[in-house]
Amino acid sequence: MNRRPRILLADDHTMLLDAFQRLLEPECEIVGKAADGRALVELALKSHPEIIVLDISMPLLNGMDACAQLRRALPDVKFVFLLVIAVRGVVA
Repeated sequence: MNRRPRILLADDHTMLLDAFQRLLEPECEIVGKAADGRALVELALKSHPEIIVLDISMPLLNGMDACAQLRRALPDVKFVFLLVIAVRGVVA
């Protein structure tokens, strides 16, 4: 049996966090969810995920700054950035 990748999710929109969790759980182990950048850093240091899926724009500490801190502490972690852009008349 293959081991499932350990993933940490971070976004300040609960609906997106829940959707990504439902999408990824069948194939991945979700080790936690964070709603802001500071909580992300704290949770990542405790849970040691393999992959972090994070929003660029989060309260308390943005995703880019959280990533910079975590890259120093957890250099083997892979990062996937989310960016939601609302443009009138465009659905993507």
